[in-house]
Amino acid sequence: MNDENSPEESPFASDLLNRKPAAEFLTKYLIGRHSVSKSVPENASFVLNLNAEWGLGKTYFLTEWAKILRANGHLVVYFDAWANDYASNPFVGFMLEIQNQLNEGLSADKRIKASARKMLKKGKNVIQALAPSLAVSMVKHYTGFDAEKINDALKESAIDVASSVKRDLFKESEDIRAATKAFRAALSDVAKAVEESEGTALPVFLLIDELDRCRPTYAIELLENVKHIFRVRDVYTVIATDSVQLSHSIRAIYGAGFDSERYLRRFFDHESRLETPDFERISEFMLSGRGLGLGAFDNPFSQLLGSSANATVLSLLAKALKITVRDFQRVIDIIDSIRLTYPKKLEIVLMGFVTMLFVGHRAAYDVYRRDHNNQSVQKALSGNVDHSIRIPILHSMGPHGQAVNHVTTGEKSIIEFCIAYLAAVWDDSNQLVANGSNVTLLQMERSFKFKPEVVSSLREYAGLVAVAGSFSA
Repeated sequence: MNDENSPEESPFASDLLNRKPAAEFLTKYLIGRHSVSKSVPENASFVLNLNAEWGLGKTYFLTEWAKILRANGHLVVYFDAWANDYASNPFVGFMLEIQNQLNEGLSADKRIKASARKMLKKGKNVIQALAPSLAVSMVKHYTGFDAEKINDALKESAIDVASSVKRDLFKESEDIRAATKAFRAALSDVAKAVEESEGTALPVFLLIDELDRCRPTYAIELLENVKHIFRVRDVYTVIATDSVQLSHSIRAIYGAGFDSERYLRRFFDHESRLETPDFERISEFMLSGRGLGLGAFDNPFSQLLGSSANATVLSLLAKALKITVRDFQRVIDIIDSIRLTYPKKLEIVLMGFVTMLFVGHRAAYDVYRRDHNNQSVQKALSGNVDHSIRIPILHSMGPHGQAVNHVTTGEKSIIEFCIAYLAAVWDDSNQLVANGSNVTLLQMERSFKFKPEVVSSLREYAGLVAVAGSFSA
């Protein structure tokens, strides 16, 4: 096992969303729950749904949490369902992942190794029992036809496809049942060997990630596998999903009127939601993952907000424009696409504002792109924004345009600021004025005017966003 105390391997070393407390709580809760399993039989096995929206770091959470569990002596298998959903049956990929990780991570204890080898052998028996069904599934997957239909088409060639993949259905069902029962017993034996080994602890943890991104049929089959095959004593399973999206996928299979939420609940004993962090944490998390720090953009507020200016500005815009976390993810993707393809340095405030209009307020974006009128944009936004979200600004002139010898700090609604910004970009004077005071932007000067080349660049943003937005997911 890796040295968990080394800085690069320590759990949650780069935890920008403050997830470590949740991992520590779940560790104590699940281990505590298992500790009373002898007197509370229903605690012997457990399936937890770890629920969070896409883009909120479920994969990071699971991989870092696995380090904590392993450091506490637990046997942990991590399974990326999405990376394996090319397989026709999820059990096959799951077994291969278990085999690989057990070979890499098992202790030297002979009892554990022996029981693990037995479990893997029984797992292969399950795969062999499933083989005829898998063959039919493969034929259907790659051709779109049932084996029987292909067989009819190939009779003249004397190729009997159907008979080569079919068996007596009753015998096949009995074989699968017997193989599954033997595998469950072998998996339970691994847990017993863990319990008897020094330096290891129960329960065994199976962590399943990215289920909501899988093909709906694959996701359903994997959930069924967990319920019927892997739910054994001393094995705890954690399945990370965006349950709302997974429900939509299941409904696409069974129909719009299907109660997919209720259907999902039958697979889980409990749900734990990863808390949605404040938007500034989310913004910092997403920007840092793409290297979009201050050096990547001009930011007129960097003097006031410091190194976190980009994250702060984008988070304030998101809250003011009432952007969802999922839409915010798309905003960052679009901005990143533009950054990678546009030769000039971008200004993050206007770029962020225009991109959020495109993603979350398309009518206002269309108005802006069509006639560049800030008043029309403001009208199109109407009550869909929060004017109470404010941004710190620097004034270089006093009321009524009176010059002052120093700059003063104040606050302004970030929506009003951006509306005034749009006006300045398209006004011939290019002077940004708000409440009778000139607000310094790209340079902190007392009487600021945009340079022509800056104006030309800023006017391109709506078109850039449209192109990048049609490309980004």
